[in-house]
Amino acid sequence: MCISRSHKFTKKDGYTEKDLLHYAVDHLKSAKVLFEKHYDLYDSAGYLSHLGIEMILKAMLLNREGEFPGVHKLGLLFRRLEDISLTNEQERLIKKLDKFERLRYPNPRKAIEIGDEDWDRIHSFVLYLFAKFPKKLQEEFKKIDRTKKGGRIVMWKRKK
Repeated sequence: MCISRSHKFTKKDGYTEKDLLHYAVDHLKSAKVLFEKHYDLYDSAGYLSHLGIEMILKAMLLNREGEFPGVHKLGLLFRRLEDISLTNEQERLIKKLDKFERLRYPNPRKAIEIGDEDWDRIHSFVLYLFAKFPKKLQEEFKKIDRTKKGGRIVMWKRKK
């Protein structure tokens, strides 16, 4: 199924801010592990960082507008969040993160720079974004049952 750029995802469709944030945090936790593990994993870490920030921005839009667009460009999503001011450094980070989305398809002609120093900036930016959420949603997010995700129960069995 191909989703057009004009497709919108809505609360009426069952999407919730808490679910989007839950996924965002898990993508970002995974990115952190990969950034810290080994440089071979930086591409995956960068891609997951982009995805995590994308989910945060879409949760913000869902909270404010009851919907979010089916686009992946962080710059486009930010334009809809006009009241959130960004520093020049944060704007540069958004542009860099948008490049990270392309890390899923390697193209030596359009190499994308990524390194372990990127994580600290990403993490600081995530904290900045979370502070922009309404306090009520921040509190609700803290109470999320981490064993339930996306309508399913997450089970973990220890290996012997």
